[in-house]
Amino acid sequence: MDQKSARVVKELYEVFIETGSFKKVMEHVREKGLKHSQRNNLISEHGVYRILRSPVYLGKIVWHGKIMQGTHEPIISEDLFSEAQGLTKERVRKKRVYKEYLLSRLVKCAVCGSRMTNTFTNKKKRRYYYYKCIKVVKEGCGACSLKAVNAEKIESFIFESLERISKDENYIESLVFKTLRISPLSQGFELSPESEKSYSQKIIHVLQRYASDYKKGSQLEKALVTKRTIEKIILSKESMEVIVTLEDRRDLKLAEGLANRLGRSAHHAREGAVNPDAPACSTSSILRSGGVLPHHRTSPFFL
Repeated sequence: MDQKSARVVKELYEVFIETGSFKKVMEHVREKGLKHSQRNNLISEHGVYRILRSPVYLGKIVWHGKIMQGTHEPIISEDLFSEAQGLTKERVRKKRVYKEYLLSRLVKCAVCGSRMTNTFTNKKKRRYYYYKCIKVVKEGCGACSLKAVNAEKIESFIFESLERISKDENYIESLVFKTLRISPLSQGFELSPESEKSYSQKIIHVLQRYASDYKKGSQLEKALVTKRTIEKIILSKESMEVIVTLEDRRDLKLAEGLANRLGRSAHHAREGAVNPDAPACSTSSILRSGGVLPHHRTSPFFL
């Protein structure tokens, strides 16, 4: 497939995910005049639907109801494809905010326990984005001391910090060692050094994959890889706690999205999965402040 056609495919995926509406995708096709690469006519509804459901653009092929790795280069990321499979032609969803907010619905205020919602202000012909404590939104500035945090700065800070941590194997091993011994679940039970090493390597793999995918992704893909990697961020003016999930359900979501069309055998497409409903890993890693993501009152994040 030529580069122009590849850009069209990726564009269709991004419009579908951003709007959650198949109708909006078709409006986009007509407005932009997007045509078939081999025929001089607009892409039809059936054509768009096939594009949004085909694993071929992931660099895969379908053979006898099974998804297998192909020899061609992928056009879209796994995150884009997996997210699109959660949407259907009939289902219209409220427009998302991937364009401006990478941490939407992930940040929680440590002061009052409220979720931090997306907001913005216009100053000197420029728009500034924030995550604002929802208690302050509802009850006023005096309701919580945290108020709001600059979105762009905290997003950059978290990415840079997790990328740095992903390269520090000694630090992660030390973190795992301490975490496994302070957890209530660890009382009376001790993992072998090999298991601890394996756990550390899993964290390193997740963080390095996050950093790699984040760097090369579009704004939408950055939001999706962040959503895939980070489970929750608990924020105060003195500290930040980032909970990173070690579970990756993209392959399962992909299989579920294709199951109706390809048959139940698609569920077994996950390599090495005895039980297709079993997650790759069901644990989370908590990266705490005081070494991981230090945060001080002098930080420019806050208002």
